[in-house]
Amino acid sequence: MEIVLGVSAFGLYISFLIFLYWMALDFLAWLYKKI
Repeated sequence: MEIVLGVSAFGLYISFLIFLYWMALDFLAWLYKKI
């Protein structure tokens, strides 16, 4: 059970990192268009 929880928590963490990465890319693209 602990292992499963650890894996799901790790998966959530990875998903969060990917989400942040895409948000940053979107923001950079927006800044680039603004300049």
